[in-house]
Amino acid sequence: MKRLYDFGRLDQLQQASQIQQKASEQMVWQQRANYRLQLIKAYFDVLLADMQYRVLDEQMAVVYVGLDQSKDRHQVGEISDVDLAKRNYEYQQILVQRNRAEWAQRQKRMVLANLLGFPKSLPDQLKLPDFTLLHKAIVQLPEVDQLIQLGLQRSPELLALQKQVAAQQARVAAAKAQKYPELYAEAWVGALSGHPDLYEGHWRVDIGLVAPLYDAGLRQGRMDKESAGLHQAIAQLQAKEQQLRNRIAERYFQLQVSQAKLKQAQAFGDYAELYLDLSRGLYEWEEKTDLGDAMVRLSQADYQRLQTLLQMALDWTDLMILLGFEPSPQWVTAEMQQLLQMALSEK
Repeated sequence: MKRLYDFGRLDQLQQASQIQQKASEQMVWQQRANYRLQLIKAYFDVLLADMQYRVLDEQMAVVYVGLDQSKDRHQVGEISDVDLAKRNYEYQQILVQRNRAEWAQRQKRMVLANLLGFPKSLPDQLKLPDFTLLHKAIVQLPEVDQLIQLGLQRSPELLALQKQVAAQQARVAAAKAQKYPELYAEAWVGALSGHPDLYEGHWRVDIGLVAPLYDAGLRQGRMDKESAGLHQAIAQLQAKEQQLRNRIAERYFQLQVSQAKLKQAQAFGDYAELYLDLSRGLYEWEEKTDLGDAMVRLSQADYQRLQTLLQMALDWTDLMILLGFEPSPQWVTAEMQQLLQMALSEK
C-alpha cells in the first residue's frame, strides 16, 4: 500500500522536525557561548584573587611592622598592655584576611582548571588581557534602543525560540490534518491479485480512501495537546523577548557606569601615586610619615582599577552574546565593529 495524499500531514511533521533541528543548532551556539563566558569569568576571578592577595599581604606587612614597634615601646613603658593587645588583635585580623585571600587564589584556580577539563593542572601566573580596543568600542556603541533591535534580530536564544514556535505551528497543522481522509493505492500481481484467470497479466490496482469515523476523542486530544504546546512556546518567546530587552539595557548602562568608575579609579590611582611620593620624600628626610599606608593605598587603587576593567570586559562579552556575536579573545572583532557601525549609521 502506498499513500498518495494525506492533506499535508506528513509534510507538516517533516517541516516541524527540520525547524526543530535548526532551533537545536541555535541552542548549541548559545550553550557554547555561555561556556566561554564562564571561562572568561573564571579567568578574571583568578586575576582578582591574585591582586587581592597582594593588597592584603602588603597591608599585613605594614600592620606587622607597627606591632613590632609597639612591642618595643611596650618594653620601655611608652604604651600600655591594652594598647599592645589592640595592636596584636589588629594584626591577627589582617592575618586571617590575608590567609583567606591566599586560599581564594587556589580555589579560583581550581574552578578555572575544572572548567578547562584539567582539574589536576592548576594555572600559575595569568596574563592580563589588552583592553585598548574595548574602550574605543564602548565609546562608539549605538544607543540602547538600536542595540535592543539588533538583539531581537540576532539573538541565538531568541531565534531558537522563534523556530520552536514555527515547529509547533507545523505540529498543530499536522494534528488538524488528521480529520481528513488519506488517499492510497494498492497493487497485487500474479496469484496474489485474486483474479489470476480473469485478467491478462495477473495484476490488480486499487485506489481507496481511509477516512476516520470514530476514534474516541483521540484526534481531539492530540489537537488540544499540540495547541497547548503552541501557546506555551509563544509565551516563552514573549517572555524571552522582554528578558532580552532588559538584559541588553542593563549591560549597556552598566558599561556606561563602568567607564565613569574607571575614571574614578584612575583619579584614585593618580592621588595614591602622588601621596606615595610625598610619603617617601618625608621618610627620606626622617620625618614622621605613613609610607607603608601609602604603599597599601596605591595597591588598593590598582585593585579598584583592575576590578572595574574586568567587570567592564565581562559586561561587554555578555552584551555581545546577547547580540549574537561569538565571544572573542580580542574582545572586539571586525564583524562586531562592522555591525555596530551599521547600527550607529542608522541614528
